[in-house]
Amino acid sequence: MSAEEPKGLYLLPEPERLLRRLEPQGFRLLRLAGPLADQRGLEAALAEALALPDYRGDGYDALFDCLTDRAALGGVPRLLLLLEDWQAFAAADPAGWLRFVELVLDAGRFWRGRGGDMRLCLRD
Repeated sequence: MSAEEPKGLYLLPEPERLLRRLEPQGFRLLRLAGPLADQRGLEAALAEALALPDYRGDGYDALFDCLTDRAALGGVPRLLLLLEDWQAFAAADPAGWLRFVELVLDAGRFWRGRGGDMRLCLRD
């Protein structure tokens, strides 16, 4: 991680090394390998992978609520979100993409203050 990257954000060609380092700390990997073309697709992929409740709303505010909800996540998380095919979304909607990254970093800060952690790794 370079000095400019915020805590919890990684851009790596081989994220497996990071995972091996975080697994002994109790982190679980959530890999989103499919192409993520837009916000709706990203939200749907995360909702499915995390088994988020059906009653959740749409949009980033609702997603943040779920990512900071102990009950929705099944306890205090130590989670590494690995996105492998994210570039199309970032190119098509840079502002929406940056908002998502900030949302995950904010959720990570929330959990670090409560004994958990959430980090985002982007495969380069």
